Amino acid sequence: MLVGWWCVFSILVGTMYRSSLVAHLSLPTKGSPVETFEQLLVQDGWSWGLEPTYGAEWEWFKSSTTPAIKDIFQGIEILDTEAHLERVVRGGHALLTWKYHIHNIVASRYTDTRGYTPVHIGRVEYFVSTGYGWGFRKGAPFLRRLDKTKQRLIETGLINYWLNDLIQTSAREARRDRMKEEEVRQQEEKENANPEDERENIVVIGLRSTRMSFSKSVQLYRSNKSLMAAKRILEETLVDDTYEQYGVRPCDTKTTSTSV
Repeated sequence: MLVGWWCVFSILVGTMYRSSLVAHLSLPTKGSPVETFEQLLVQDGWSWGLEPTYGAEWEWFKSSTTPAIKDIFQGIEILDTEAHLERVVRGGHALLTWKYHIHNIVASRYTDTRGYTPVHIGRVEYFVSTGYGWGFRKGAPFLRRLDKTKQRLIETGLINYWLNDLIQTSAREARRDRMKEEEVRQQEEKENANPEDERENIVVIGLRSTRMSFSKSVQLYRSNKSLMAAKRILEETLVDDTYEQYGVRPCDTKTTSTSV
């Protein structure tokens, strides 16, 4: 009994080991994603960059006294957004940009209908003061109430909720529009390809018609040739019969004319 259970246990352990080994070899584990500037600096062969805005983020990197941020600033490459994202998708590159800006781009352009995206967005955020504000006249009585309402929206998380919902809605609409454009493009390609196909069909049909006409001509020629041969045989038979009866061939008869 003990030996039987030991055999069953060994079979189960061996099967689990082989299954885990096959899964590991077929789908190797990916490395941990980069979340911070410190992790980015220790990556071998990686590059990073900013978009060519030269705004608040550029001044933030330029004026920072943090060693890691200063090292990041020394290796910054300035490219447009599309060039950065193409390198990000290929791997070994990081784009340093604004949170909701990149969320919107990735959700609308680099995410499929099932929610999969090859782009990873870091979870660690760095606060950069952009220095924007709303203008009100001096001593406005509603300014204090407006500040309180804004602070409450921030603390309750409604602003983040609204922005995330807006990004997801915009991404769904962008994917839907992209699918419609793809369908229209495929339909246009089919319509543009149809005239060529029709011409090819017409050419093939014309070749078949020509071949049929040629075959009919050959058949008619052979039929005429057979008729001529049969006619010749019939004439020769008649000549032989006439000669046997009258002793005269048609070619030996002479015509005579008489005058009164």
